[in-house]
Amino acid sequence: MIFEKLKFQKTKRISIKVIIAVVVLFCLAATIFALKTQIKTLNEQKAILAATVKLYRDEVDELKYDFTLSEKEYIEKYAREQLGFHKTGEIVFKKSN
Repeated sequence: MIFEKLKFQKTKRISIKVIIAVVVLFCLAATIFALKTQIKTLNEQKAILAATVKLYRDEVDELKYDFTLSEKEYIEKYAREQLGFHKTGEIVFKKSN
């Protein structure tokens, strides 16, 4: 009788430990999945921000270049790029869509 009680208690303790281990493993798996999803989202955001930074750097480089131009050169550049003007006899290449 005493041995049966000890055996039952031992089995009960082992069952509780197994249940706790399963719950802990499930929580770990759920946490890993959530972190992988978060990492994927952050990597996508990083790529978008890197592209945005490149655009701003290009814009800054363009502004620095514009700053180095004389007034006459800047007016010519503006007339060409924004207004579509060109000099007499100049060959103009247009982008095709």
